[in-house]
Amino acid sequence: MMNLLYFILLCIITWVLLMQIFKLTAYHKYFWKTFFLIIIYSFWVSFSIIKLNFSKFFYLYLILSIILLIYNNLKQRTDLKKLTELHDNNSTELSTVKLSGERTIKYHLLSSIVFIISIVISMFYIINVDQ
Repeated sequence: MMNLLYFILLCIITWVLLMQIFKLTAYHKYFWKTFFLIIIYSFWVSFSIIKLNFSKFFYLYLILSIILLIYNNLKQRTDLKKLTELHDNNSTELSTVKLSGERTIKYHLLSSIVFIISIVISMFYIINVDQ
């Protein structure tokens, strides 16, 4: 039971840290610099999962991460739609807001994909190296 509680704590901590990294990707000029940070972070998360003996929860972590990342993406799309509804349809500011919002969503989606792929690859890499 305590293992599960510690695992949940690990999930919360890693999710908060991941969202902080994703905040950097919202600044479009920093996306490619944070791209490698996401890969390194994924490796660190995989390493932590194994070293804390949570390997049996890896698939649960992966599923939770995917669900939360999908939820985050859908929430961003809803927020962008609400934001664009606040502006006049003819406004030049509207096109700037839409373009920026769409780029941010695209970068978050790409970051999510990189995170998921990196964590799977790093997890299997670490497992094979440990054996």
